Amino acid sequence: MPNRKDSERDIQGIRFPSGMLGAKEGQEFEKVFQQWSALARRYAAHWGWGKKAGTWKEVHWWYRERANVGMFASAVWMAGGVALEEYGSEKTAVGRKRKSKYKGRTDLCFSLPLRRCDYVAEAKHISADLPKPGQEPEIDKIIRGLRAACKNALAVRKQGTALSMVFVTLDLSRASAGRAEVTEAIEKWTKQVSDDSDDKNNLLKKCLFIWWFFPIEARSLADRTTRKPGTAVFVARPHTFK
Repeated sequence: MPNRKDSERDIQGIRFPSGMLGAKEGQEFEKVFQQWSALARRYAAHWGWGKKAGTWKEVHWWYRERANVGMFASAVWMAGGVALEEYGSEKTAVGRKRKSKYKGRTDLCFSLPLRRCDYVAEAKHISADLPKPGQEPEIDKIIRGLRAACKNALAVRKQGTALSMVFVTLDLSRASAGRAEVTEAIEKWTKQVSDDSDDKNNLLKKCLFIWWFFPIEARSLADRTTRKPGTAVFVARPHTFK
């Protein structure tokens, strides 16, 4: 398991750009985020971190939507909540003159200790390039993912407080890059997608929260054995990105 000095060098954070969450609700999602990053490190440590210098075998963000939803659900449990993944449910069709109900599957239902209602979430996963110097982040790609997740979340909004979630895995677009270069690029990317003073990212200001995790180990090995140095999550209400 990486030591405390390693974790202090992680690039991680959470932002609440829309200002729509109350203070207590935001604190609960901060606890989920803390557990999520700790579980990501624990998972990776089990498959190689700390066993041998330079070993890199497995991280959950290499995978698609299902694995990412599972890690989020585990973090909810660790934060004192309850969660249920991939369950059968009755949904309400949207975009038609006469709304109709149909059977389907909902990605996630969860509850946090201070909330008296359940959250229901529909999720998407995308891969986005870590921009080269002078390039802009792929904001449009993230927003397309949010719109797709929002469309799905509208169908489950009667089940609880509906959320749309987009899990983003960042890919290195360059042939080679050392730790310092990767670190600089990631720090710039996180600032660009979370800076609420940047009018270019106006749509992302509508997100309930954005969080990201780029551990020091992933950046150290990004130039050799993996092109995916970390992950981020964008969460919004379903009516936001229709």
